[in-house]
Amino acid sequence: MSIASYLLVALLATAPVAVIANDGYVQPAILPLIALTLAFAATFATSPEIALAKQTLKRFAVAILVPIVWMIVQIIPSPASSLTNPIWSSTAIALNAPSLSGHISIDPGATLHSLVWYLAVLAVIVSTVLVTKDRRRAELTLLILTAAATLVALAFLLGRADQLATTSGTAALMALLGALANGAVITMAVERHLNHSDAIFPVSAPRLLQMLLGVCGIAVSVGAIVALGQRQLLSLTGLGFALMLIVAVMRRLGLRPWPATILAVILIAATGAGLARSAASTDLLRLAESSTDESLAIAQRALSGSPWVGNGVGSFAEISRIYRDFGSSGPVMPPSTAVSVAIEWGRPALLVLAALALQLFLFNLRGAVGRGRDSFFASLAAAGVLCAVCASFVEPSLLTSGAQIVLAVMIGLGISQSTGRTSAA
Repeated sequence: MSIASYLLVALLATAPVAVIANDGYVQPAILPLIALTLAFAATFATSPEIALAKQTLKRFAVAILVPIVWMIVQIIPSPASSLTNPIWSSTAIALNAPSLSGHISIDPGATLHSLVWYLAVLAVIVSTVLVTKDRRRAELTLLILTAAATLVALAFLLGRADQLATTSGTAALMALLGALANGAVITMAVERHLNHSDAIFPVSAPRLLQMLLGVCGIAVSVGAIVALGQRQLLSLTGLGFALMLIVAVMRRLGLRPWPATILAVILIAATGAGLARSAASTDLLRLAESSTDESLAIAQRALSGSPWVGNGVGSFAEISRIYRDFGSSGPVMPPSTAVSVAIEWGRPALLVLAALALQLFLFNLRGAVGRGRDSFFASLAAAGVLCAVCASFVEPSLLTSGAQIVLAVMIGLGISQSTGRTSAA
């Protein structure tokens, strides 16, 4: 196994730490690890792996560039006073500094940090695409990813709920991704067994162990979601499993990738109809049922006072200080990822980011249906993207570094394994 593979495994191992510990300390610590992973992956990648990475970057060029450009626009001084945040004019009056330049972001430093972290997450995806083109390395990465996500759910059930809830949001999304990943591990074991159906024993011991661990992992993950009281995420877990099952049935029936597009339209229409009606701030807040009263109150005030261009990515901590009640203290998490996006990026960004996620979803879904074998990688990525986008309207776990790393590796696995031997081969 290459050095980049070991570094990617080490990066996945930091995901549970990022969820349990404080993101403010974990992110700077793992940035060098991400840079080393990308450097070694690019250095030792073969020509087909480099070609796949280039093709991926071209295919998702718009999806990659739009968030980068918008964060840069939020950081740089704006020549148009209509775009600058009103807080800068108030600051200029208070400091008697009429020439004070204004920005869209109320905290340009936090927005710059968010831009750096966004580039780091992109580096994780590209590194995963380069490393996991090889099937054996993809299998190992899936197993480590599954273990990392399941460990977070297990830590919650073993009594770490207080730390998970007060430092990095909740473990709900990680538990959801862990359940889906365990389902993919079971599918992998079944597929490997069917491909070696002439074996002496009905099921080999390693495959049986994988299946049993996958079932236990699903039980632990679902148990954590139930313990967190996240009924919506429990339904989304069922949706993810249903998607993976439908893909398996479509492949078994020998259907072509075009029905996958029809299936995507049906799923998006079913799961996104309610989300499309949530453009109003009150609906966004109503979907976040598990948030505290203080978080909901701060978010409601911030949404009502936020300009359409947003307050700056990563600025929710400063915004919470402005809108919180007198005498209250301590960190406050936004009610949901969607609320945070509406406040920091601006409400139109919800539709833009949803469209970008849709592109990823369709790519992985078509790859899962068209792939001759190992389709569970792309199927898992499609289910993960769909469930993560829907969960972003319910709770804030997608804002944590651990969930972002696990989802990024999951997407990279899906992209790298979406091409290869097809059912037509």
